[in-house]
Amino acid sequence: MHPNSVLEKQIVQDLERLLETGPTEQIRRILLSLHPADIADVFDELDEDKVLRLFKLLPDDVAAEVLPELEEEDARSILAHLPAEDFVRRFLPHLDPDDAVDLIRLMPQDRQEAVLRMIREQAGHTIPADRAESILYLITHQEDTAGALMTTEFIAVPARYTVRDALDLIRRKGREIDEIYTVYVVDETQRLRGQVSLKELVVADDHTPLDKLAEEVPAVHVDTPAREIVEIAEKFDLVSLPVVDQEGRLVGRITIDDILEYLQEEVKEDINILTGVTEDVEVSDSAWEIARARLPWLLIGLLGGVLNSRIIGRFGDIIRLHPAMAFFMPLIAAMGGNAGIQASAIVVQSLAAHGPQALGWKVLAKELITGTLIAGITSLLIFAYGLVFQDSMVLTLTVSIALFVVILMATVMGVVIPLTLHKLDIDPAVAMGPFITTLNDLTGMGIYFTVAYILFNYVFGHSL
Repeated sequence: MHPNSVLEKQIVQDLERLLETGPTEQIRRILLSLHPADIADVFDELDEDKVLRLFKLLPDDVAAEVLPELEEEDARSILAHLPAEDFVRRFLPHLDPDDAVDLIRLMPQDRQEAVLRMIREQAGHTIPADRAESILYLITHQEDTAGALMTTEFIAVPARYTVRDALDLIRRKGREIDEIYTVYVVDETQRLRGQVSLKELVVADDHTPLDKLAEEVPAVHVDTPAREIVEIAEKFDLVSLPVVDQEGRLVGRITIDDILEYLQEEVKEDINILTGVTEDVEVSDSAWEIARARLPWLLIGLLGGVLNSRIIGRFGDIIRLHPAMAFFMPLIAAMGGNAGIQASAIVVQSLAAHGPQALGWKVLAKELITGTLIAGITSLLIFAYGLVFQDSMVLTLTVSIALFVVILMATVMGVVIPLTLHKLDIDPAVAMGPFITTLNDLTGMGIYFTVAYILFNYVFGHSL
């Protein structure tokens, strides 16, 4: 169901009405007629109190399928009202280990510790021992690494097996695994030897040894950063990526849905940063929640505007004597802001994808040369415009020189600021959007009026 479909809106309206007047059983029937992902979409359109009431009406197995599909804030809200014992006893048996770990990470630290303690105690009793072991293993890995993204549910077949042996194993274990894209071939010590697609298994002769069918497959280490995983999956066109430990033993796999989920979160985070929103917000959130998310960067913009007005006020005499200067102020500010964002976007992207080692002197020098070329071309164009449409040569020179310096300075800041933030262990993506735009506005106006002051006073001999 599309999140904005007419059908979903009607369901939301029906549920809101039934929560006020209708019988519980009718509400439950409506919910159970939906896919878990659609239930999560419906929840996203409702306020917290209604979500909690509806969630309590779901059977444990369905509720467990809905939880991983929820937006992070909705999941946090439900988990906050869910006792640790209920989460472990009612929902954990129905959750895939990787989904269980994702949900546990959303809990406060004390709740996480309580849940993990219960999992250790209940291992082999209410929780299958292998499931408990997987959860406890996965949660030890740092977020946004292969170890955190992977699932420990996969089919691994010894290389000495034949195709018939492999198919028999898949029939026995396949029901326990959600998706089976490929079968991994391992040696006696569980080290990865390669993979065989299901298609190859089905069409191959029953007596063919697997080691003859196994194809080499790129594997990632448990500590491999998520961004590198995305690049590898894209490069080799993989829907499933094996994960190995320090000794090369197969310990998990990352499926395409895990990669897409990570990318979705990254895109959402990048959009928030670019637009100056400090946290995830939805249209269903209250006006105060939305305002709280937007306000911090806008306050930075407000401060920048106040400082900008002080700069303009300091050079008010120039504007009074030459009012045409005011016409080019938006141009200077916009060009500086855009140049800074373009430069910082290149640096931030390179840092995220390849790390600081990829930003050698050649790359930085190239970015500065690019900024110089752009500054030269745009300043020449504005100079030509001034010759045709402006009567004042001094104003034409002022705008052209200032534009050149502003773009060059913005490019330098677009390179230096993300690198500096990275050195300070601060996410360099915060250099983009409102922050760098505001900073370039300030420096742009300062440069513009300083150039004008020098030219009017000391070059052309106009007294100010």
